[in-house]
Amino acid sequence: MALKELSDKGPDGTRLGQTSSDLVSFYGAAPVVRYAVTLPLPSSVASVSTTATTTWGFATSAQADAVIQAVARMAAAMNAYGLTVSA
Repeated sequence: MALKELSDKGPDGTRLGQTSSDLVSFYGAAPVVRYAVTLPLPSSVASVSTTATTTWGFATSAQADAVIQAVARMAAAMNAYGLTVSA
């Protein structure tokens, strides 16, 4: 069976999904609607040294938690679309 290309090499590019409510998936996963998540990222980073009072590399532990939560949300979205699988 011949490979089917999604792109027609048009000068305006290629789009998958016409609207944010279109269902999309990859690698046989169930199609899902576009994820709408807010990814709060830290606004500042503390310098890390052996004498620093923080061991996270962030100004607060809340900022470190925000990064971990953002990564978890991105991983969940990638899993839902079938781009990665849960271990």
